[in-house]
Amino acid sequence: MKTLYFDCFAGISGDMAVGALLDLCGLKNNPLTLIIKGDLLHNNIELKYQKINKNGFSAVKFDVFDMSTQEHADHSSYKIENIEKFILKSKISGGAKKTALEIFDVLAEAEAAVHGKKTSKSKISATLHLHEVGALDSVADIICVSVLIDYLKPDKIIFSPINTGEGTVKCAHGVLPVPAPATLELLKNIPAYSDGTKMELTTPTGAAFVKSLADDFGSLPNGKIIKTGYGAGSRELEDRPNILRALMIETENQKSKISATVYQIETQIDDMTPETLAPVFDVLLKNGALDVFINQVLMKKQRAGFLLSVLAKPEDKDKIEKIILRETTTFGVRSWKVDRKVLERKIETFESSLGPVKIKTGVFENITKKIPEFEDCLTLSKKHKIPVWQVYNKVIGEI
Repeated sequence: MKTLYFDCFAGISGDMAVGALLDLCGLKNNPLTLIIKGDLLHNNIELKYQKINKNGFSAVKFDVFDMSTQEHADHSSYKIENIEKFILKSKISGGAKKTALEIFDVLAEAEAAVHGKKTSKSKISATLHLHEVGALDSVADIICVSVLIDYLKPDKIIFSPINTGEGTVKCAHGVLPVPAPATLELLKNIPAYSDGTKMELTTPTGAAFVKSLADDFGSLPNGKIIKTGYGAGSRELEDRPNILRALMIETENQKSKISATVYQIETQIDDMTPETLAPVFDVLLKNGALDVFINQVLMKKQRAGFLLSVLAKPEDKDKIEKIILRETTTFGVRSWKVDRKVLERKIETFESSLGPVKIKTGVFENITKKIPEFEDCLTLSKKHKIPVWQVYNKVIGEI
């Protein structure tokens, strides 16, 4: 199984993503030749990429040039007025077209939300006048990334948490805080942070890649690293290279092994009764908690209390913490990352001698577990008027 992993320790932008993927593919005979030699981009446009040294690292620098001005193309160059038609009539593969249109859609939707515009069925055409959507460099970056992803054909794409940077950025709408509004919209429910760098490290186009392409987020997955690619950004950072790292990793088939990093969130409570605390379980589970459990503890002043523990995905951490603070009497929570390995699970209906019962199956390497669903056993217990434990044991013996 091929996993493509993006290490966004210095953020992510369109040109950095193209450069990193180009480095993975190789600069000779890569799939961008079709774009460069074909009619996909305007005649005055030229795509250039080359290996450069970035703070001691060999990385690929990708640039879009407007040959009419002999300058690097930016948002002021010109707009492509009908992106959907522009892509569909191109000679790139069907998979690349689909990916490109999906990326443009999420970018256009974010831009529309920020500017208070309504989106129609065609989100792209509804927001062409906005500064990011349709801009020449964004169009080139998105098309190139789509072509390269289709060429590499990873089975799964994982991103590290996204470093956004901070401070301010000058754009078409004036000086704005970092992350820019569209970037912030795109990174909703995505693990992100700032390491204090006073610069825009993640652009709206880069965030659109994350939103559209990510199958998961987390640390470097277990597996054999096949190749590494580096894409260079335009600016220089004081304490690290401004590069995006892309790794192609041969990982174990996720059908037999599932590992992930999650958060464990905890708090002690000594002033709620079991009756008032019980409903909190349902609220947490309905809002994405992976597991909820309580231990009895002896707290300060020898008061009996409860330790509430919750497991949550990184993207749900903030939401779960707010629910605990709102739904309980606690004044604070604490959290930390934990590694979690689970069996791959599936639910199938089994026709037992007592009747149909759902069976939860878990698989990991040579380990297989089959467990009847308790509620179905309880239903059969009532139907046949026998103890539920007898139903449970009988079904276990038959599966």
